[in-house]
Amino acid sequence: MNEENAIGYYSIIPSTILYNNNLKPNQKLLYAIITSLSCKEGYCFASNKYLAEKLKVNPKTISNWISDLNSKGFIIVDIEKNENNQVIQRRIYINDTPYPLKNGYPSPSNNGKGIHQMMEYNNINKNNKGRNIYANKKRISPFSEQRHYTEEFLRSLYAN
Repeated sequence: MNEENAIGYYSIIPSTILYNNNLKPNQKLLYAIITSLSCKEGYCFASNKYLAEKLKVNPKTISNWISDLNSKGFIIVDIEKNENNQVIQRRIYINDTPYPLKNGYPSPSNNGKGIHQMMEYNNINKNNKGRNIYANKKRISPFSEQRHYTEEFLRSLYAN
């Protein structure tokens, strides 16, 4: 396997891209190439010329496709410039949000409370008020017993 083919080994096209009717088929392939090239550094820094050679199109076409993917929120383009305002490097990050933010992730809460606000109702002591057992006039919770494992058992458990 040559170095060029070993860069990312595979490409990912999520369903939000794959089934998007507003994207051209080659834009979807460009997205896949960007994901593949992002595996090493966390971002893609390939030039338009390099990407154009891979897809056998004009570099200006690549520029248009990248702008379109960026405007639709599928990628984030970060341009690093020097003190003379010259471009040093362009970084393309995958903006992997599986669900549109306006719809929530993956299903919105009906009561508008976050999970940390709802946890007080999921407390074992509050939910089991009537389940305490009285033995010898002492309150013993059925949930207070903890299992004790031998050291040998724990070693065998974590050996694999």
